[in-house]
Amino acid sequence: MSAESPNPIPAPELAVARAVARRLGRPVYAIQTDAGRRLAPEPPEDVTTVAYAVEARGPVHWGPAGRPSPPAAGASLVRDAAGVPADELALARDVALALGETVFVADGAPGSDERLRVLTAPPDDGTLRWAVRPTGALLVGDEALAEPPRRIRDATWATRAGSALRALRRLRERGEALAEVRTVSPRDWGRVERLVPAAEREALHPRTVVGAPGAEVARRVLDAADRELGRWRAEAGRLFPA
Repeated sequence: MSAESPNPIPAPELAVARAVARRLGRPVYAIQTDAGRRLAPEPPEDVTTVAYAVEARGPVHWGPAGRPSPPAAGASLVRDAAGVPADELALARDVALALGETVFVADGAPGSDERLRVLTAPPDDGTLRWAVRPTGALLVGDEALAEPPRRIRDATWATRAGSALRALRRLRERGEALAEVRTVSPRDWGRVERLVPAAEREALHPRTVVGAPGAEVARRVLDAADRELGRWRAEAGRLFPA
């Protein structure tokens, strides 16, 4: 690819290419010419002039004339933990814990609609932004760049942790719903109680929550969910290879 190859694809141009591909029901090809790009329903004889191809369902495949140059190693790295959005970090931490592996968060693939990718191995194209271990530890800058792929030494981890995290997600949802009731009734608590982790059952015994203000119980349930999540991360730390 020449240094002058256009990159990235302008959004209006890509929207037109995708619309044509959908209408035809097959890929269309963006051909690079001296005057710019033109769309064609068939690949050209000289395939080196293909900038990209778009499938009918939207995915983009780069051709020799348009493939972006990979960024330099570390070019996309977030250097300050404060630069990682809280919602993205929370999602990556959940994925890392559920899988029992370090996950690597990278820029979305060129030409795709995704803004970020969550991977279990560091990308080799310079798009790595930051990484998260199953313990919840955030790695930025050179620490993220140096982090190797690693996983917890327990073949049952993904099954156990995945089930526990799903239960905690439901516990949070039902706990938050209690904030809407004035006083927690036995029926209200019955929808929550079976999801309470074993380690929290005494702290959330029915005698201490039934009849209590809903907002207060909601806070206690969310605190219990946070403590249980911390236990899982601590266990991940014990099993995670040094």
